[in-house]
Amino acid sequence: MFSAGGMNVTARQPIIAKSYFPFHGQASILSSEVDWEALLHLSSRFLSATNIQQILDIGVCEAARLLQLNSCAVALWQPDSNLVVRSGCGLAAEWVGYALGKEQNSLSGYVLATKSPAWINDSQVEQRLHLSPLAVDAGLRSGLAVPMLVGEQIIGVLAVYSDSPSQFSGEQVYVLSFIANQTAVALEQMLSLIHISEPTRLGMISYAVFCLK
Repeated sequence: MFSAGGMNVTARQPIIAKSYFPFHGQASILSSEVDWEALLHLSSRFLSATNIQQILDIGVCEAARLLQLNSCAVALWQPDSNLVVRSGCGLAAEWVGYALGKEQNSLSGYVLATKSPAWINDSQVEQRLHLSPLAVDAGLRSGLAVPMLVGEQIIGVLAVYSDSPSQFSGEQVYVLSFIANQTAVALEQMLSLIHISEPTRLGMISYAVFCLK
């Protein structure tokens, strides 16, 4: 895992109710391959974070672990119109500060433009979308990315990668989307405790990037 900087804040209250979870009350349809109890208690992990960087680090590490994939990265949307990686798990340190592609034919760019999940099962076969050059250089073959949303505003992209071809399931999309949602809300709540009680969406993003410089 790698990270960069942070800012301490005061304690917070739980951020997401268990009932928000998309499969709550439907245990019979859940796969045994996912640690659903750990996912349901993810919000308590975020409550233990004392700065923005820790929130991002928890999000990426839990996503990679729960989905049993090689690596994960979170990129925040900056005011200068770039998606910049701010934390990762199972990736080289040079990913920090790396600007992911925002073109609509890139995995991250498509998610940013559509505010919808997207995936590449095999980058050597896929023609519609492509992984970032850094991901290709790292030998990654497949990826699943989802938007980080606060209300209707996208504040970043959470993506998991594998070094082999993958067939991503609807269940994996649900899990990653849930982690992305919790990460985004935890970030917003922490920012609300740092000098600003009701941050605007763009202000929140700007402040998050500022804290990580």
